[in-house]
Amino acid sequence: MGKPKKQKTKSANGTGSLWTDPRDGSLYGVVTWIENHPVTGKPRRCRRMRKAVSGNKTEAYQHVRDLLAELNLGGAAHIDARKVTLADLARHHFEHHLTPVERDADGVKRSGLASWEDRRRMCQLAVDYFGPQKLITTITAAEVRRYRLHRLKVPLQANYRVGPADENGVRELHQDTRKDPETGQPKVRSITTVHKEIGTLRRMLNHAVEEGWLPLGNPIGGKKGTGLINPAEEPKQTVIASTDEEARKLHWPHYRVIRDRIGALRGWPPIRQEEYEREIEHGSLYIGSPETVARKIASAVKALGVGRFDLIYTAGAQPISARMRAVELYGTKVIPMVRDILGG
Repeated sequence: MGKPKKQKTKSANGTGSLWTDPRDGSLYGVVTWIENHPVTGKPRRCRRMRKAVSGNKTEAYQHVRDLLAELNLGGAAHIDARKVTLADLARHHFEHHLTPVERDADGVKRSGLASWEDRRRMCQLAVDYFGPQKLITTITAAEVRRYRLHRLKVPLQANYRVGPADENGVRELHQDTRKDPETGQPKVRSITTVHKEIGTLRRMLNHAVEEGWLPLGNPIGGKKGTGLINPAEEPKQTVIASTDEEARKLHWPHYRVIRDRIGALRGWPPIRQEEYEREIEHGSLYIGSPETVARKIASAVKALGVGRFDLIYTAGAQPISARMRAVELYGTKVIPMVRDILGG
């Protein structure tokens, strides 16, 4: 391979340097270290190298630092893990984490997920977008942001329908784009659905971290993924009852179930009741008496200067009677109050 240039970087387990290929002038970051042979047990000198595609020394030095960091974290196995593709990760995720529900003789769930098929579909969407040969170590937060925007623009598809038979009696399946009944334009998927898709991808990458395939961490985990999943962008949830206390008590047990279910997909800890109360006081939950909800809606409309305000009429497994009561109060009391407040 030729003799490397002067050593530039050291770590506890190896040394790094730059090397220029005399054949074409390509610049590489190189790391060497000593390890015992797995069979003979004798010390041997090992080397790994990565090409600086830009030909820039800054990129080559970054490759050296990355290689040394991976080597210090878990040895050569971590460096070799860079060969894992997104398709490889998806197959592993399917086999070990997204499996059908299995129950014992008494019908008690022992393993698996009820939503395993939906989760697998979301994983496959990411594989189709990035490509099956995409190395998981090359996925960046910027690329996932572009994926998020792409998913928001993809029109929703209707259920398959069977077309007429041709001369051979063969019928084809067709899938039409869903259209908005008012505008006639293609309907796009909701931000809530896209957040679920991004959360599924994040969870899959978290498992890659657990397996040691992403030694530098999840590229969209923690602060790196800031803005990818923003609950504030999702439609607001509202529960309306005769009094504030009644509405909060009615909604809390159902909200906790659905919030923790979503949180499990996105890596959030279980919600505490004080967080729930804080979200009502200062966040996106519009819960309370008609007067309370009306004041909060009017305040948000004034602050944001919006001309349209969307709400979800309750969430979770609430009784249908409570939902219908909320819709009734919203139409007969909340909307007139909001108009009066904004009109004044």
